[in-house]
Amino acid sequence: LQGTALNEGNAAFEAKNYDKAVASYAMSEKIAKSFGKIDSNAVFNSALAYESKGDLPKALERYQECIKIGYDKPQIYRYTASLQNRNKDLEGGLVTIGDGLKRHAGNKELMLDYISYLQEANRVAEAEPMVVAALEKDPSNAVLHSLLASIYEGKGKIDEAEAEYKKSIELDPKFFDGQYNIGVLYNNRAAAE
Repeated sequence: LQGTALNEGNAAFEAKNYDKAVASYAMSEKIAKSFGKIDSNAVFNSALAYESKGDLPKALERYQECIKIGYDKPQIYRYTASLQNRNKDLEGGLVTIGDGLKRHAGNKELMLDYISYLQEANRVAEAEPMVVAALEKDPSNAVLHSLLASIYEGKGKIDEAEAEYKKSIELDPKFFDGQYNIGVLYNNRAAAE
């Protein structure tokens, strides 16, 4: 019965009938609970259904429930933090992503999310160790090289900044930010001399 309820929820989700999907997932959870079990798939799937139908508070609650019950996958932390951020709880999102990184150290997507949230919170200088670590995972990421360059530039490490901007441009010659920022760096250097 539990499997049937879960499958009915999945079919309803596929058909974009999110209310029916949520009801079926709730039935699957209820049946599992009667046997002393937790249907973590139903909890997660219900979170997806709530988010898909636009009930973000309920989706956030269900994602947080996933973390609480040990449905421990990196994307749970990402989805939870994303909803927190959309609800203007950037600090909560940073905490959630930080918790995810404690559980999944070195996960590139969590690292990139953390860097992005730090940028959004105007805490770019704090991002430096994470940017360096993310570059170890993805050394061909032009955006990360440009971000590291801007951090170096903010710290007055102009030679290091220039090298990182050049690396960014080398990796992606069409990346506007790298081109623009190295131009600004050169302009500022010339004005200071």
